[in-house]
Amino acid sequence: MRTIFCILFFFIVADLFAQLDTASIDRLYTHSKKFWYTNRDSSLLYLNKVRTLSDQLNYTRGKGYAAYGLGWHEKNIYQQFQHYTQALEYFNQCHDLFGSGIALNAIGLVYGFIGDEQKSMEYTLRSIEYKKQTNDWGGLGYSYINLGHFFSNKKDYEQALKNYQHALFYRIKAKDPLGIGYAQINISQVLTYQNKWREAMIWAKRAKLQIQLTNDSSAHIWTTYLTGHILLHTGKTDSAYHQLAPLAQITNKQQYNLMTLAAKSDFIQLLKQRKDFVNAFRLQEEYQAAKDTLLKRDKRIETRKLANEYEFKLSQKEREEHEKKMITQILRRNNLEYLLITVIVFIFFAIIFSGRKFFSEKILSALIFIGLLLLFEFILVMTDPWVEKLTGTEPVFKLIANLVLALLILPVHHLLETVSKQKLLMFRKK
Repeated sequence: MRTIFCILFFFIVADLFAQLDTASIDRLYTHSKKFWYTNRDSSLLYLNKVRTLSDQLNYTRGKGYAAYGLGWHEKNIYQQFQHYTQALEYFNQCHDLFGSGIALNAIGLVYGFIGDEQKSMEYTLRSIEYKKQTNDWGGLGYSYINLGHFFSNKKDYEQALKNYQHALFYRIKAKDPLGIGYAQINISQVLTYQNKWREAMIWAKRAKLQIQLTNDSSAHIWTTYLTGHILLHTGKTDSAYHQLAPLAQITNKQQYNLMTLAAKSDFIQLLKQRKDFVNAFRLQEEYQAAKDTLLKRDKRIETRKLANEYEFKLSQKEREEHEKKMITQILRRNNLEYLLITVIVFIFFAIIFSGRKFFSEKILSALIFIGLLLLFEFILVMTDPWVEKLTGTEPVFKLIANLVLALLILPVHHLLETVSKQKLLMFRKK
């Protein structure tokens, strides 16, 4: 009894330490998120610790969040996709609905970026289903932003605006200052596409005030560009010049993105209006260099190939699972049929034995022959899968194998028939 108690105590203590270790991994991941928008290097340092410790403890959930975090920070879209799909696989393994929701949304974003609208919509809608189940309000905001991008790319600006407004609602509900700012930026952006410049400026100013509460440089660049862009299209060129000048002068390749590129394009237009053609020409060359840099970083073609491979493997896996399910159903059905045949054969012999006094010798002999025939035919049916496996379904070999079995069964059948007739007839005479 003492030994059993010691063993149980050991397992309880081991389990407790394992839980403490996984809890510390979760805390490290949470700590990494504090630096996601402010200090990429610090965030990556913590995420790599999460990945290393999760690998050591074989902590699937931790592996999933490490992969997702690394994908979020990755600038190379090809590697991003690898991280996100790996994260989804880990989350599915440990049945983490929250994790699956954020991974699905991220994969949807990648599909949107490489131009596969159907897959982007499919993954985003799946992510919304998961996030509603887990009350992930901030995550729902992110997913609705994705849907807004989807409709915006299709130039359905009314639907885009509705989805961005949904995103704002959920981000306010989640009390996420940065998320609120990004939702407001997207609302302002789509209003510029509709040439609703006054409303767009109102939302850009709101976004700018919101972003000031955070330290996100990307959001700051976006709001600055938007404000300058709106000022340019409303004729306030001097104010637009002062807004866009700092962005147009960015030469650090690491800071190149769609917003800095758009800012350079608008600033070139301003320089031409001022007849400053020398600087306009110089900036045009910088603009082209920045565009080329972005295209080099843009791994859309490679990512499309990877995405196609991923979907193929996924469909293959689903097909294999479907086939396994079908095989299981067939085996279950066959087992039921075998059981039914066994019961019928048993009942048949029970009838022969119980009714032996009422049957004539000829009828009794015929019944015994039929009963044994049924029994041995049933045995042949049961051995058929093994015969197929042995012969490789080759018709000639299968015929030979069945012939050998029949020749082996024939003397046994004859012996059982003789013994059965003797016994039953003896019982009958009594």
